[in-house]
Amino acid sequence: MPGAENDPGEMLLTAVLDLAPDIMKTESALGAESYVSGLLGALWNTEAGTDDEDFETRTGHELVTRLSEVAAPYADLFLRAASAVGLPPVADQARAHLANPLVAARASDVSDALPWADQLGQARFQSAVELEHELGDISQLVLSFGYADEPPHALFLLLDHTIGGLVTEAWIVEDGTGLVEHLAKEAEADERITLTRPDPAYVRALVEPMFELTDAVADPPVHEKFAGFRLIAQARVRSLPPDGVVPDAPTWSEDDQRELIDDFLASPEGKDLPHEAATDIARELVEFGVTDHGRVLRVSAPKLELLLMGWLPRTGLLNPKHLPSLDVVVPAWVRYAARRTDLSSLSLRETLDALPGLTSGAAEAFLDESRWSPERIAVERLLSDVDPETEDLDEVFARRTFAFARMPDSDFDASNQDQVAALVDEEHPPEYLAALPDAVEHRSLHSIISSKLWQGEPKGLWTTAQRLLDEGMDREDVLHALMYAHSRAADADAYERELAALPSSWVAAAD
Repeated sequence: MPGAENDPGEMLLTAVLDLAPDIMKTESALGAESYVSGLLGALWNTEAGTDDEDFETRTGHELVTRLSEVAAPYADLFLRAASAVGLPPVADQARAHLANPLVAARASDVSDALPWADQLGQARFQSAVELEHELGDISQLVLSFGYADEPPHALFLLLDHTIGGLVTEAWIVEDGTGLVEHLAKEAEADERITLTRPDPAYVRALVEPMFELTDAVADPPVHEKFAGFRLIAQARVRSLPPDGVVPDAPTWSEDDQRELIDDFLASPEGKDLPHEAATDIARELVEFGVTDHGRVLRVSAPKLELLLMGWLPRTGLLNPKHLPSLDVVVPAWVRYAARRTDLSSLSLRETLDALPGLTSGAAEAFLDESRWSPERIAVERLLSDVDPETEDLDEVFARRTFAFARMPDSDFDASNQDQVAALVDEEHPPEYLAALPDAVEHRSLHSIISSKLWQGEPKGLWTTAQRLLDEGMDREDVLHALMYAHSRAADADAYERELAALPSSWVAAAD
């Protein structure tokens, strides 16, 4: 293959092929499956596959193809293990090769030399144990499996529930019974930990999407050994019964959210807080909580770190003038939520103790542009000339997004008539203008109204626009009505009268 020596994918594949013969040194089915999982793990989430989402599958297929051309016991053993733990398309390809009568005959020779080889892919589920901490950030899951006539081994999974639901650790532990006993003692020693024995179908329904999300994240926060155990872990989970059901996350309507915020503000924890700041911050706490699988009242240091260092800077929805109030409102919310959820005093204290280090850096994080989402960058540009101390950012944002059909470019200057006219022209295709009695006047009036709405003067213009929108008029009709009123106003007083007469005066004129 020309240039293969410089192809990172080919180099990775060659390295795996060079190590494949060492599978003959393994001493059990579990050892062979773990070995193949570890080697194939080198193909996951690598720089070689950064721009190729099919890299792992495609390279796995190529590996199977090349090993299929090798008439050696190690190749057949490797493919038997790959058929047990490989990605489903790769495992299917390996099984298809192993079904060849000639290969099957060689496989029989391997089984004679290594009796355990016939157990490859034959591990069966025995039990499941889950440990959940009341703070709800992570849970530990231990699944016990066994081959015939062998003591059980365990698959340990660490599930992170704070960032959408990821599997961040996966391990195979040979002494499965010992691990379960250790976790049972851990639960007995800490009343905040609950030990349950979940249904295997539920476990599969819970964990498979978490593995999928972990695979989809560009650089997931997983343990350094995760890649090596990932494939055997996924294969074990796929062997569990299908059709399990994970309960839906609680839903929070806008009314539900408002009711909760009002309850917080009236509570012993929230009643003495600065009302405007507490309302704004509580709104962010609740909206962020909805994204936490609907666990709005769940509080923990990791969750609040994601809020303060991630959500708030990314969205930019919190009014910046309320940043100084975070250090009083967030602890009050934590106490309120702890009371509502019966959180233990120890967990409450741990969470409160972590807050000063988080809230003290929240303002800096909020202003760190590297944390901003593309949407926030666009909004910040839209509001760059607005003083949050004197103007309502939400009102200005709504008004300016109404003024033009799209977000203006970064160099937009509302005082530049040519730029305003160019934006307005985007809303008027030639065939539309051709049907107008006076296209020039129409474009001119539209530009004037859009510019005035952007600037916010006169204030009655936006107030009227909101009233007309509330009455059911669409944006185009509202703009046309405002244009009509403007064309008839000779002075400020007349302007107010014409705006007050809308929409009836505009409708009558149109008729």
